[in-house]
Amino acid sequence: MSSVVGSTLPVPIGSLQATAVATDYKLLLGVFETAPVESLIDIFYETSTSGLISEYNDASDTIDASGYNDFIWSQDESTTNSTVVSGALGFYPVRPGLTPDPIIDSVLELSSVSIAGETIGPDGNPWKDNWSLTAQTGGGTGATPIRWDLRCLNTLYHQLDDINNWITFNISVTDNSAGGSTNVIVPIVQRLINVDPLFTSGNSISFSGDRNLNDSIYTAIATNGVAVPNITNTLQSADLSYEIVSQSPDLGPGLNITLEPQTALGTAKLFQRNGDASGLFTVVSVSYTHLTLPTSDLV
Repeated sequence: MSSVVGSTLPVPIGSLQATAVATDYKLLLGVFETAPVESLIDIFYETSTSGLISEYNDASDTIDASGYNDFIWSQDESTTNSTVVSGALGFYPVRPGLTPDPIIDSVLELSSVSIAGETIGPDGNPWKDNWSLTAQTGGGTGATPIRWDLRCLNTLYHQLDDINNWITFNISVTDNSAGGSTNVIVPIVQRLINVDPLFTSGNSISFSGDRNLNDSIYTAIATNGVAVPNITNTLQSADLSYEIVSQSPDLGPGLNITLEPQTALGTAKLFQRNGDASGLFTVVSVSYTHLTLPTSDLV
């Protein structure tokens, strides 16, 4: 476009003229603002929903809670009554967004808890009775949200079948701000943390050839990591298994060291039945459920 002939349009952007263009005006670039075109044509189209646009605009002002900030899970099988398991800072619900939007004034309620799809625990009571959800003091105004604590009320045992270690907390979230949603269920799913067993028997023993070869030379004793009492009344000797992984020097069948479990007691006995042992040898490691034991010296 090099010129505008007979134009009554406003002064072009970049023009030095004080009035509208009345004569030819040479342009390298001309930008003009025009009034929008109005049409009498009504345009209709089908959607999966119906209603007024204003209704959807109002609805978009209310966004449900979608998750939580500062929730740090810490419950393991040694966690005891009244311990906070959701992080020292406390957690709070947020709305979705590129940056999660804190819900400042919230009310949280532990609606239900399930493990392996069951809401009733082994004691016949609801699983949710093993936790409490309480608000910390402060917050709820300005930019400071109310923070919440999830507390363990009973010790749980880490099961061998891992499906029984996953816990679903169904938490009802109410947003007390203007137009906020009420009773929106926003779940939290966490896994009960296993604690490595602890080897409690001594790590060195002595024996001689002048003995009854049917007597054990050592008893391996450990605890499985669970605190007592616990909701399943599980003993600390439960579900332990032991195995000799290696020994040094490895004298093979000439030494004939065997480890025989005592399942009911949660222990294992070590035998040396052929009487050929002499000097010092080291059991490099003995393993049992979820753990490899430290070196043990047998003299």
